[in-house]
Amino acid sequence: MDHPDAGTGGWVMMARWTQAGTVLDRASDSLEEPWPLDELGKLSVGARIRALRTQRGWSTQDLAKQVQRAGGGEVLNRTTIWKLENGRRRLQAEEAAVFARALEVPVEVLLEPGLGGSPADAESTDHPERRDEERNSASPPGNGGQQPLGGAWRIEYDGIISALDSARGPHFWLVTAPPGLGKTALVSQLSEELTRGANGWRANRIDLREQSPKTRADIGALLALLFQLKPQQVSDDAAGYRAIAKELARQGRPFLCVLDSAEGLSGDTSKRLRSALSEIYQRVEGTASRRARLALIVASRLDDDWLGVIPAPPLAVLSVAECGTEFIEGRLRALAARSEREYSTAELTRMATLVHEVTAGLPALLDPVLKWIEDEEWLELKRLRDHDVFELLAGRYIDDSLLAPDSIFPRDAEASQERQKAVRAAIRYLVRYRFFTWSHVRQYIKRDDAFRRLLINANWQDADLWAALSGMALLKRPLDEPWQEFQWAIRRLLYRHFYVSAEESARAHAEAADFIAELTIELRGKEQVVSFVEGLWHTASALRLRGSGDIAEQLRNFVRTGAGMLRKSYAYSAIDLPSYAAQRIRGDAELQDTIGDLNGLADELINIVMTGE
Repeated sequence: MDHPDAGTGGWVMMARWTQAGTVLDRASDSLEEPWPLDELGKLSVGARIRALRTQRGWSTQDLAKQVQRAGGGEVLNRTTIWKLENGRRRLQAEEAAVFARALEVPVEVLLEPGLGGSPADAESTDHPERRDEERNSASPPGNGGQQPLGGAWRIEYDGIISALDSARGPHFWLVTAPPGLGKTALVSQLSEELTRGANGWRANRIDLREQSPKTRADIGALLALLFQLKPQQVSDDAAGYRAIAKELARQGRPFLCVLDSAEGLSGDTSKRLRSALSEIYQRVEGTASRRARLALIVASRLDDDWLGVIPAPPLAVLSVAECGTEFIEGRLRALAARSEREYSTAELTRMATLVHEVTAGLPALLDPVLKWIEDEEWLELKRLRDHDVFELLAGRYIDDSLLAPDSIFPRDAEASQERQKAVRAAIRYLVRYRFFTWSHVRQYIKRDDAFRRLLINANWQDADLWAALSGMALLKRPLDEPWQEFQWAIRRLLYRHFYVSAEESARAHAEAADFIAELTIELRGKEQVVSFVEGLWHTASALRLRGSGDIAEQLRNFVRTGAGMLRKSYAYSAIDLPSYAAQRIRGDAELQDTIGDLNGLADELINIVMTGE
């Protein structure tokens, strides 16, 4: 439920891996040849460290030991290495020298993106990786002038390519995201980059939005499209699968199938197609060819029909998230350079934070906002906070994409106008919550006469509404919880769209806090803790927006009351639930952002949870 970097202005990880370990850690273990320096130069600094480490067969703990022997302090430990490799921390110049000694490479390898400069040249910029951002800000040919998304998600991007190139895999992937996060552009560029590599890949992408309903229901027709064969050459049976595998083995080259807009398949068709592709994969593997390989990338707004370990191989999942402020800062830096404008790093960081605030990091909005900045000659950018400017830049995208029928009804775009109105009204209500359950929806139906009339007009029962809400393309996926969540950036954007004034927003938070308080009393165990922390966030948000009274003391009283309830659960020891609540408060970035400038308050609240005083 908590977005790990929400509101912090820090780097937002661009993926959530669902397989054990990091793909690069496993896939790169098979590397035997040294990385050429010109190839390393194409990677971010963190990815270079990972490549050099895995080339040597070292774990992060192994590298940490080598760094210590090379003169690194306690701060350069295993955790720091993980952060460096995953883009959550920048490598300082003096640290690069230590890593260079440990890895036995020239220090320039870890400082200079082009590998042609000296350490002094590298230090003349603010950060070595910032030039990576600028390098990635140029638009590639044929991309409609849009930002290449590999720059935003370089680590995960490299991870998928490395996994596909490795004999170990994983070779089947599900890339999932709501509309506007660049899923199609990402998989398109992935397949293009893979085919330009040294391993001779062939790739074929089909977009199901371009196919007829008849084709989308025909497994044989889909296989023919994916493998670029004539329909009469393909049959949906063991003989057909054997023929495809035989052809792939004959060609002796790895082949990547990319299935885009996969939410366009019915649930039954998705399962049958996955089963067919798994059969073909097993047969290709059975040829023991050193070159032939089958890989699959499924890009979808939904995930439920592709997950699971059967049939093999299971799909690894990349959940595409929003761009972080550092990526946006790189775009602003490149734009300022083209406009011959000079801004300090501090100024660009403030601008990036503002742009992230208005776009919520969604790539679909980044280009329009940057164009607005350019058109306005960079004057008074604080106007981005004005609702009129926000609606000018984001309103059409919200109406035409996020709230479009194929987004709120991804498998029933012909849903009636009455049902579309009901779901949009429910979305407006639910985006005030960071998670929602059947109880939240029932509460809305119970208290709002106008909404009940919408359900009657839609000829819907409560369960019909819940089924529609659970199937929206706006939700966080995959989600290993019994509740539902809007994808973080989508929720922030829709909330700003629907709740215009500070008072309207404060009232929504106050109402949410009241309902959460009622819900928390009824719950037990983990769910009670989760609900308690959500109530704390809603309460803090409402108090902040209204600027009423002694906020700190009111929050202390709220936590004292809640902490008392946590000790009344019989399923856990006296310390388990308070410890879990403290953990959630400590890790809740949105909550910390809300109360952050009240010095020491978060620590006080955690102490109250633990002691009850």
